[in-house]
Order: sequence, then structure tokens, then C-alpha cells
Amino acid sequence: MNILTRLCQCYRPFNQVLAHLKTKLSICVFFNSGDKSALRPSGLRFGTPALTSRGFLEDDFKKVAQYIHRGIELTLEIQNDMNPKATLKEFKDKLASDAKHQEKIKALREEVEKFAGAFPIPGLPDL
Repeated sequence: MNILTRLCQCYRPFNQVLAHLKTKLSICVFFNSGDKSALRPSGLRFGTPALTSRGFLEDDFKKVAQYIHRGIELTLEIQNDMNPKATLKEFKDKLASDAKHQEKIKALREEVEKFAGAFPIPGLPDL
């Protein structure tokens, strides 16, 4: 199963995982004419011009894709621990209260922050 298929299976919960990562990653899901539901999109887009202006090269984009993939894998892991008919609210509650998943989110967030810290935003002082 490829990454887009996996994202399509868990898009709304994945947004909750991104919120808990507290990243400034902006992902825009796009829909193709063949999509049957807005809840099952067929792709995603993120701000590549902003990343290139910060100095990202090809290997850096691959690293971003790996972070997205890990977030999707974490989302699917949480979903697998739940009733298949669980609501988004139930997913959010589990995400916020489950120590095992919170620890994984914390580790991923720290890794992403360290990686992103190597790429200053043009025009702003280094923080």
C-alpha cells in the first residue's frame, strides 16, 4: 500500500496528529474527479516554494516525506487500537490521553523541530 492510499484512509485523524506535533506544516489535500468522497482524497500538497526558499534540497524533501509517512503510520497505529467505527472525537480523545502515543508524538515533534531548525526563514532573525 502506498503513502497516498494510507493518507486517504486516515486524512482527518492525521490532521489531529499534525496538530499534536505542533508543527507549522501546512498540508493541502487535493481531489481528483475520480474521488468518491471528500473524506477519501487522492493526494496531498505542501509548500515546496517556501521550503526551497529556506534552502531545502532534494534529500531534505525526502526527509519531509519520511516525517509525513511516520505521522501517517502513527495515525494508523492509533486507529488500529480503536473500534473501526470510532468517531473523530473518540480518536482525538485517545490521541490526547494515551501515554504511549503521546510519547511517540513527542519524539517525532522533537526530531522535526531539530531538522527544521537548520533551515532559517529568510528575512527573519535566527531564533
